[in-house]
Amino acid sequence: MLKDIEKDVFEITIAEIPFEKNTPREPYFILMPVPNITGDLHIGHGINLVLQDVICRRKLIEGKNVYFPPGADHAGIMGQYNAEKKLRSNNLNRTSLGKDEFIKYMHNESRMHIDNLLNEMRMIGLKANWSHSWFTHDTKRDEAVRWAFVELYKRDLIYREDNLVNWCPMCSSCVADMELTLTESMEQRHFINVESADGINASLMFIQPIMLLGAIGLGVTKSNAKFKKLVGKTFWLPILNKSVRVYEVQDEKRKFYNQNLRLIVPSYNSNDLFFAKKNNIVFNNIFDDCCSVSYDGNKYSGEEANRLIVNKLKSLNIGYKSEKFSQGRMHHALCGSAVYPLVKPQWYLKMHKMEPSAREICENNKTLFSDVSWRDRHIAVLNNIRDSSLPDKEKWWEGACVGVAQGYSSNKDWVISRQNWWGQPVPVWYCVKCGHTMVSTKNIYSCEICNAREVTPDSDVLDVWFSCALWPISVNPFGLRGHFVDIGVMGSDIFYFWVASSNMICNELYGQQAFKKAYTHGLLCDENGKKMSKSLGNVISLSNIINEYGAETLRVFVYKLMFNNSGAEWLKAGQSDIHSAHQFAVNLFDKLNKKRLNKVNSNRGKTNSILSHFQEAVNNRINCMKIGEAYNEICDFINSESFSDCSFSDEQYVELLKTIHPFHPFISNYIYASRLGGQICLSAKEFYSESQVID
Repeated sequence: MLKDIEKDVFEITIAEIPFEKNTPREPYFILMPVPNITGDLHIGHGINLVLQDVICRRKLIEGKNVYFPPGADHAGIMGQYNAEKKLRSNNLNRTSLGKDEFIKYMHNESRMHIDNLLNEMRMIGLKANWSHSWFTHDTKRDEAVRWAFVELYKRDLIYREDNLVNWCPMCSSCVADMELTLTESMEQRHFINVESADGINASLMFIQPIMLLGAIGLGVTKSNAKFKKLVGKTFWLPILNKSVRVYEVQDEKRKFYNQNLRLIVPSYNSNDLFFAKKNNIVFNNIFDDCCSVSYDGNKYSGEEANRLIVNKLKSLNIGYKSEKFSQGRMHHALCGSAVYPLVKPQWYLKMHKMEPSAREICENNKTLFSDVSWRDRHIAVLNNIRDSSLPDKEKWWEGACVGVAQGYSSNKDWVISRQNWWGQPVPVWYCVKCGHTMVSTKNIYSCEICNAREVTPDSDVLDVWFSCALWPISVNPFGLRGHFVDIGVMGSDIFYFWVASSNMICNELYGQQAFKKAYTHGLLCDENGKKMSKSLGNVISLSNIINEYGAETLRVFVYKLMFNNSGAEWLKAGQSDIHSAHQFAVNLFDKLNKKRLNKVNSNRGKTNSILSHFQEAVNNRINCMKIGEAYNEICDFINSESFSDCSFSDEQYVELLKTIHPFHPFISNYIYASRLGGQICLSAKEFYSESQVID
């Protein structure tokens, strides 16, 4: 039944209310965190989109000039990985196509996915600005990202530097900590005896034998009284076959490092990299870009090289021994490949320089949060960024950290470059002749210093989240006239870096916050508490729900899920919740549709008072970003004696439908047309204020 009424009023329900750039009406910008081009929409997307649609329709009813454009995200390394899987099924790969042809292929694939995603959004019944749909890798977005990069570079907030990153050999790119999975396994810890130039013997500990190939010295931590007397002495290292000095180094997080004489390996340990840079010590990478190791004139995998080196150490009569210990192994969550430490040049954004302004925005409530717990979590993110820049803070690089992700704050800054092909190119060129670096919003063909025409572009692309942080700027329709995002609705997975990074960058470039309101909801997990994932096979398809039960069922499911869950990071649901939501939607439709109307209402004043109180309660909840609670007000009223006893005139019934409309656009449109209009057509003039209509 619900599917039938939705079909009857589908076109008018999704019909676009045109957005006007030049109008005295108050603007209202809802920024959609657009889905990736990597697949269909699932029910998690549905939660986010339904909440945005409620807000959009409410603001339209209030007469605001709403801008709510749909779109899609190019997805960076994830988009490239999915496309390459498809190529491999046809016995092709990106290398065989070449970079230019592969980029063309990616744009063609993107267009197909964008059309599919927009169609699925229409199925929900979004009142979006369909004619303003956008793509994160279209011309306008690319130009905005270039401009922002250049501006931030001019302000000395972007720089390039060699640092230790998580390197994925399969994707040929550095990856962020948040893109990794950690598994615990039993590994070997190795020990050998080493002798100093003046005859002192000591036991040396290392985790992997290949670390000997990249060692620049030996380390004794400040708390290690046992070995402190060795500082300044030199020891002969086997495999490396040279003498190295003992240095005092800072304490490590892992206690066994602090209790032993250890190797200093800048290309393997982030503290050691910091030490080498501070002391201007030259070092080399252990791994190459394919994560092979050069040993004894040949190339080996890390495991093969470790085995060969162990055999060599055993033959040297230097007291080799090993013991088991629990060690974490990191893999790229996307492709499953093991990741390796590699020192590579990367582009960085100085987060700690912009953190104070983001803190001021939060503390002065310039950005409002949907729950106090999300404000507290946001402050925790800012604390991580601030604390990591303090002089006495332990220095570490565990990879290309998104500097504002919860739990992954880097003492260094946000690594905004990646080495995959699909993405927005870093707008930098290098002169082959004189080595000059040029940063520009326009393509460069000759050197501005020596006029040589031999210039090469930087081969990196920008991290997809750098682009996302700029959406409040790049999607903004108001000509940046001091008006950015009125509300952003987001899942808890992106909350931690989207709000902070956007507020920092927007405030740096324009002197104000990116978001006036941040409405955050939890992520969906199944009835067993497991995160919904395609790989686990527990994802509920959005189109399947709508095709079987209707979009109004999805909406009830979302509202029920959000009730009293405004601060939850996880939302538990299953198929049974879909069934109950469907029955609830059917019952609600029946109660509304069968409500008797009176042409002459003798209790008009009483009914108006009840309606006014009801509307105020619902609208206040929406404005406070409590949509689950707002819908509960509707449910309580429809099931109350007040509703049963109320005598509604046609005009009063329209007011009731207008209040319910943001939550149930199909049901309200159908009832309005069938009971009050006689035709299945709901014009903007009937539900929205007269000023909203543009003929």
